[in-house]
Amino acid sequence: MFRRAKNFSLKQVGPGLIVAIILLFQPGGLSASPEATAAPSLLTSEQIAYLRLENLAQVEGVPVLPLYSIQPEIVYSNLHGSISRNPKDPPKVGIQIGHFQSSALPAELASLRGSQGANAAGYTEIEISQDIASLVQILLKQEIPGIQVDLLPATVPVNYSADLFLALHCDWSNLPEVNGFKFARSRYSAIPALDDRLLKVLYSNYEANTGRAREAGLTINMTGYYAFNNLSFQYSLSTTTPGAIMEMGFLTSLTDRTFLVNQRSKVASAITTGIVAFLKEQKQSGPIIPYGHLPDLVLKAPAGDLVPVYEGGSNKVIAYVNSGQYLAYFEPQEDYFTIWLPVLNRLGQVKAASASVTGN
Repeated sequence: MFRRAKNFSLKQVGPGLIVAIILLFQPGGLSASPEATAAPSLLTSEQIAYLRLENLAQVEGVPVLPLYSIQPEIVYSNLHGSISRNPKDPPKVGIQIGHFQSSALPAELASLRGSQGANAAGYTEIEISQDIASLVQILLKQEIPGIQVDLLPATVPVNYSADLFLALHCDWSNLPEVNGFKFARSRYSAIPALDDRLLKVLYSNYEANTGRAREAGLTINMTGYYAFNNLSFQYSLSTTTPGAIMEMGFLTSLTDRTFLVNQRSKVASAITTGIVAFLKEQKQSGPIIPYGHLPDLVLKAPAGDLVPVYEGGSNKVIAYVNSGQYLAYFEPQEDYFTIWLPVLNRLGQVKAASASVTGN
């Protein structure tokens, strides 16, 4: 994580939350299951990273995340410094071919060298991503005269600046029935509103033009993708470059694999449509100004109650989080926020009425 721990005190959290914490972390409190091992309250980010599901208290069989601390309004300090594209310049787009030439990754990314991505039934992620990226490049040049389209390998240039960056990947699962596509943006983003708008445009255009279904299983590897992480890596995007990573489908799914192999032109066309739509919108929006302080989401509930977190697209409660909890990663939707749940290592959704954004 890139945030320093915030020093909470019980005076700061208020009497209602104190009662909730006491009830939650004493034996039997709030219907906690007797076999659950209570975790201490007000944990640091480092401490919560070491917890496991069996460490968490439960409410009627649903795990409860302890209150853990992050620093709100932390100054965004990246390795590059900010640079902005000149709006008068022709558009520039970077399309990364996932895992391509990974053996040439720089020393700071040496752990990823040799990673070849997914493969199934004789098809490889690199092959499919490379074909589709090349088609997107051709289509973009046809749609927007003068556009610069960079096809990038696994190594992203230092402080890479463009009007849009998209990394193309294919997914893998040991469950052959799992299928679908998904986009994600950086949880380190200094331009989260713009990145969220990019996701919305890409999703809507891709769904409309392919008829394919979304798959909800975003991962920490997607939201923490190294090409986004200019807080830790030199070979990453500039803070003012809108970016997303796309898993185009599961090579281990017969339906996805058949579509990606036989409908590559349709995939490329749908991606191109989304990119063009975003570039047209952005042209009217003026210069990109990154946040000096990253925003946080603060969860809230009456009288310090617990805030339910739902499985995406359902009313199933998958976790409870304490009111007053700051969250470092979130994506706003119309009536809810998608959040990252530590310990459970998955995404969930909280209702918009249960949260507010702080920082700027």
